[in-house]
Amino acid sequence: MDKARRGSGLEQLLALVRPEVEAETLRAFGLRMASLAVRHADPGLLRRGLLAVGLASLRSMDDRDDLRALAPLWRTASLLHLDPSHEFTAAAVEFPAAGTFLLGWVDRTPDSQDLVEMGYRESTDEDGFRYAEDATVHRRILEEDFARRPRIIRLLLARRRRRWLRENGFD
Repeated sequence: MDKARRGSGLEQLLALVRPEVEAETLRAFGLRMASLAVRHADPGLLRRGLLAVGLASLRSMDDRDDLRALAPLWRTASLLHLDPSHEFTAAAVEFPAAGTFLLGWVDRTPDSQDLVEMGYRESTDEDGFRYAEDATVHRRILEEDFARRPRIIRLLLARRRRRWLRENGFD
């Protein structure tokens, strides 16, 4: 990200990013940067994470995944005693292509920016602070989404739903 920022620009980086697979990688990078920023009290890591998730939002198929990735970054800004609104706005200015997406997060209600509501919790491991995903929130979202679908679609998706529940310990 730094090389792209110094060189030919973040806009040209889009040409190198294949949809969805790379978007997921960028979201994971953003989450990792959020955790590391807290561990090292480094706002620069937070900013890298914001730009990565902003870039992912331009390539992904589902905005919900991108929105979820912003919750840990928002919380990280608070933990670093920074103004989250200012950090997100600065990232939007630096990367205008993702500006609408990043500023949309700033305009959300506090409840819809909540870390737990977005499926994460603060945790620690042997390396220190980290954000962990909360599968119970994913299950609630999956169930709500599944219930809204027409019956024929629910039948077609039933196998995938059962597999996800089994893989995540919700037998």
